[in-house]
Amino acid sequence: MKNITFSAEDASIAKARSLAQLRGTTLNEEFRLWLASYASADTVALKKAQTMTLIEQLTSRQGQQSAVPIDYAFTAEANRPAVRDAFNEREQRMLERLDSTGAAS
Repeated sequence: MKNITFSAEDASIAKARSLAQLRGTTLNEEFRLWLASYASADTVALKKAQTMTLIEQLTSRQGQQSAVPIDYAFTAEANRPAVRDAFNEREQRMLERLDSTGAAS
């Protein structure tokens, strides 16, 4: 575990310590809980942004290849109409790249 230092107004620190004491904990423990929550929320936001980027890439025109309608991105694979092999290969490459970054897990 690392020690870190933050700066804050004295009044805010005093109020936060009082609140933590009322909750039967410490300001340090409250900060650890907040940091864990903040980090997980950031991960969720990052995954959402990566998913939207992937959808935009999949549905954008690529040279002579037509865009795939956004509706297909949210349709179960078994129900999708047939699309070109090139699109399927591009989709697979993007998903593999997303998986390799650990964002899809």
